[in-house]
Amino acid sequence: MVVVPLTSNMKWVDAPGNVLLPPKSTGLPSASVAMASLITAVDKQLLDEHVGKLPAAKLRSVLDGIAVVIGS
Repeated sequence: MVVVPLTSNMKWVDAPGNVLLPPKSTGLPSASVAMASLITAVDKQLLDEHVGKLPAAKLRSVLDGIAVVIGS
């Protein structure tokens, strides 16, 4: 499984490929930034809990951000 780390530190919002995720779209208590440049592979069994789900439009934005970072 590929994981895109999130941060609530808004100083990262303008970094290439990163995507602002408002709390309304994530279900988290505050705004987050999806940090596309820090994608990593993780064994699904190591994940403890499901914390939210992105609407399709925001997921597309995150995937587009990943494409920016990897240059495709």
